[in-house]
Order: sequence, then C-alpha cells, then structure tokens
Amino acid sequence: MSGVSKGTSPQGGVRIKPIPERRCAACGARDAKGTLIRIVRSPQGAVSIDIKGKAIGRGSYLCRTESCITKGIQRGGIERTLKVNLTGEHKARLLKDTLMAGVALPSPSHQGMSATSSRAPSDVSNLTNTYT
Repeated sequence: MSGVSKGTSPQGGVRIKPIPERRCAACGARDAKGTLIRIVRSPQGAVSIDIKGKAIGRGSYLCRTESCITKGIQRGGIERTLKVNLTGEHKARLLKDTLMAGVALPSPSHQGMSATSSRAPSDVSNLTNTYT
C-alpha cells in the first residue's frame, strides 16, 4: 500500500486512509485506482468504458498510455480479466474509444485532481458504446 490520504477521526486525531490501488491488465503495474482507465463488463455481458469508475460489473484497469491501452485490448488482457470474448470488430471499436478516453481524460495525479474525482469531460461523456 503505497498511497495514503489523511482525514480526521471523530476524536480529533489524524486518521490515515489507504488509497485504493489497481493493477493494469496490460503491463501489471500498480497505481491509484483513479489514475487508471476502467473498462467494465455489466451483469448483462456488455463491455464498455466506465468514465466515472462507478458502474456495476466486473472491472478491468489500464494505464493511460497508448502502449498499455493497445496491448491490453489487442493481446487479450481485457478479455482475460473481464472473462469475456470480444470479436475483432468489437476490439477495434473499444481500442479507438479507449484511446480517445485515455487522451481526453487527464490523469488525476498529473492534473491536480483528487484520485476520487468523478468529473467527466464533456467531449468523452458520449462514450457509452457496448462491445458485446
């Protein structure tokens, strides 16, 4: 557990809360949950990009780098972690949309946003495509 944030306890002392970490499905690097892109498989089996990180379903995470996004989708890391099979066409659309989301969404650690921010930029808020 490398990241912690400070809060106050009801008794007035300082309480240290751990920052949730997740592993990239492509490179295996661990990072704060809010800095990664989440792709989710809904209970109905639909795969989509989870902009806010709150969607119900099985999630898989990717670093915001083009190489990790490409590797994770084309080499099967996303399929493996989501336990789903995607067609070539679905992979191509998911790759295109994820690259757009990865570029459009600033990494919270680099832009001064908190890791728990759920603010979605307007130019990617329409990325609700499903890929299965």
